[in-house]
Amino acid sequence: MEQEFSLSQYLAVLRRRWRMIAITLAITLGAAIVFSLLQPISYEGEAVLTAPPPKYTWRLDNNIQTVTEDLRLDRRGDYTVLITDKTLGQALARTVIETMGDELPPDLRDPQLLRRAVNVKNGQSRLVYLNATAPTAELAQKLTNAWAAVWIDETDARYGQGADKLKFAGELAQAQAHLDTAGQALEAFQSRTGMALQMGSFMAALDNGSLAAGLPLLQQQLVLNNSDLADYRLALSRISLLEDQARAAQANAAGFETLPLEVLDTPMLVARGVLTRARVAAMHGDLAQLLAASDVEKQALSDTVARLETETTAIQTELAGLLQKQDRLTNDYNLAQEAVSALQRKVTEIPIQQEVAGTPLMLMHPSGLPGKPATPDWLMNLAAAFLLGLLGGVMIVMGTEYLRPGL
Repeated sequence: MEQEFSLSQYLAVLRRRWRMIAITLAITLGAAIVFSLLQPISYEGEAVLTAPPPKYTWRLDNNIQTVTEDLRLDRRGDYTVLITDKTLGQALARTVIETMGDELPPDLRDPQLLRRAVNVKNGQSRLVYLNATAPTAELAQKLTNAWAAVWIDETDARYGQGADKLKFAGELAQAQAHLDTAGQALEAFQSRTGMALQMGSFMAALDNGSLAAGLPLLQQQLVLNNSDLADYRLALSRISLLEDQARAAQANAAGFETLPLEVLDTPMLVARGVLTRARVAAMHGDLAQLLAASDVEKQALSDTVARLETETTAIQTELAGLLQKQDRLTNDYNLAQEAVSALQRKVTEIPIQQEVAGTPLMLMHPSGLPGKPATPDWLMNLAAAFLLGLLGGVMIVMGTEYLRPGL
């Protein structure tokens, strides 16, 4: 080994030791044949997808993060990780299993094993190649196309208009629930208080003096009180007029003939029957008796007017509170209804935008039926074994000669 390097000497060693090289080569080729015979037969499908750059379309979520993500032209790395990542890939695998059902053999219904049966690689011009292996050519084709469909849906749900669709669909469900709650609250309030009837609705007087049920009960009571107040005040003013005339007649020593007794013909005084023309006629011109009787009736009417005024004020206060609460409940219901309508329009518009903008990942060529098995690959296995055996034999020969003196 102290002699200078000579290529001819090494070639001579290789010629002399060719049997060792041949034996090593034969062993590796035999091992390759055994490996190929034992290797299970599998087929590989291939689907070609493309990840086009994002189009400048109107986005529902117009924030800085969304704008920044839209400016990224190549998102294939984000899409690929949905399969290559262990957790995300197994989640997609479960969806593929649910999609294919009984078409998958039992050994491929394990999400972990199914994820290992798929491979993704990027190509030129934004192309993405999806490969899936299966025991038969038909299954490889179906499995590859199923993976492609699930992958496209997932990328759209995460990065495309599908994400907006899921977001607004969730908000629509919440808004619909709020609308139902607001509607039930308004309906329960109106049912409990009778406020379902609109204020100022048509009202007709019945023969018995009551009102038709064309108004809320509380407003009907308010109208009745106001009507009674008007009648009592009219009767009170007529008695006051009669009193003034009676005092004037008493001062002038005049009789009943000068008194305007027709003022006593009001419906309220006639209905009460306390101070009527008949009662006054029975007094036989006694002005003092008339004044005493009018004072008593006037006091009774005043007390009734005071009571009705207090009741009317309480009814007005209660009615105003109910109206305010009804307005608040109605506004809540109207706002909830507007929110539902707006979100329904958004959800309806998203499929149209999806047709225009497309999905982030689109299928260019679905997988065809594989023409030959992917494994065992006899040519690849034998070529690798030949190179490995040849190189191994040379290294063994050179190593043996290196350890022997006299080379």
